[in-house]
Amino acid sequence: MKPDILDSVDRYAAFRSIVVPHKEIAQLKARIQLLMAETQNVLEQNAAQAASVPAGSFKPIELWYLPLVGPTCSTKSSTLRLVTKELAAPGIARGEQPILFVTLRSTVRTTKQLQFEILQAFDSDTDEKFLTGRDYSEGHANLSLLELARQRKTVLVVLDEANNMLKGDTGKVAAEMAKALKSMVNDAVFSLVLAGTQRVRELMQADAEFDGRKRYPMEFEPASINDHGAVIEFCAYVQTLLQRMVSEGVIDRPFNPLATVDDMATVFEMAGGVNGAFSKQLLGALDNAFLDGRGFLTWGDLELAYIQWKRDRTLPGANAKFRSPAKQTVETMRQIAGV
Repeated sequence: MKPDILDSVDRYAAFRSIVVPHKEIAQLKARIQLLMAETQNVLEQNAAQAASVPAGSFKPIELWYLPLVGPTCSTKSSTLRLVTKELAAPGIARGEQPILFVTLRSTVRTTKQLQFEILQAFDSDTDEKFLTGRDYSEGHANLSLLELARQRKTVLVVLDEANNMLKGDTGKVAAEMAKALKSMVNDAVFSLVLAGTQRVRELMQADAEFDGRKRYPMEFEPASINDHGAVIEFCAYVQTLLQRMVSEGVIDRPFNPLATVDDMATVFEMAGGVNGAFSKQLLGALDNAFLDGRGFLTWGDLELAYIQWKRDRTLPGANAKFRSPAKQTVETMRQIAGV
C-alpha cells in the first residue's frame, strides 16, 4: 500500500506507541518499589516524631536518591515511564500523586529554576513570577514543595534528563545543583530518581554528603560485543521492534535486518549496542520510505538514515562504514547464530 500524508501520520503515531521494555525493567521496578517503601516508612516516622516534640526542635530523618545512568537513547526515559505508571496506578485516590515525573529542560541552572520546574510539574499555581520575585528564599520554596508533596502523598520525584542541568558547566553549576538536591532529600521533602547520561555522576561527585545519600544505583549500559548475553538481548530487541512494526501497521511487510551474520554485525555496530539508537535510525528509515511513497523498508532506507545519524553524532563502538562490520563483531554473531 502506498502511504499518503495522512496515512503516514498514522503510521508514525503507531511507531511512537511501540515500547519494547528494557531487559532490566524488572530490576529497575524492584529498586524503585523498595525506595518508595523505605521513603514512606521514614515519612511516617518523621510525622510521628514531629508531632511529639516542640515546634522548631525536630530534625527529620533524611531521604535518598536513586541514580539511573546510561547513554543517550538507552531507553531510560521510556522504561522509567513504564515503571512509574505501573507503580502509581494501584489504589490511587483522586488527587493523589505518589510519583511525580519531571523532564528537566536545559535552562535549569539554579536552585530557583529547579524548584520552579518541580512546582510546575505538580500543576500548582506557580507562574513565572516565582523566578523574578524579590521575596524568594530556598527554604520557603522547599516548604511549598513539602506542603504539595504531603497534600498529593508524593514520596518520589523522578528528574529525567538530569544531565541537562550541566550543559556547558565547568563545575560551578554542578556544585549548586547538588546542594539543592541534597537539601530536598535531607529535609525529607521526597526521595528522588536522577536519570541521565554519565554527566549525572558529576552531580554526585560535586558534594560528598549528597553522594552519600544515593541508594540502589543502576546503569543501562550499551551491549558489549564481549558479552554474548547482552548481544543476544540487543538482537531480541531489534527483532521484537520490527515484528511489532508489522503487527501495529507501521510497515506493510516484514523487514529483517538480522537475516545473516554480517547483517547482525552491521546492525549492532550501527547502534553501538544501544537499543534506542537503532530505534532512532529506524525512524529515519521510515522517513526515507514514506517520502519515497512506500509502506515498506529496504536496506537503502536504513543506510541513508545511518549516514544522517552519523553526521551529527559519535557513538562509542559504532562503525563509520555501513555494512562493513569488524571481524570480531562478525565472529561473535557467528558464534551466537551457531553457524
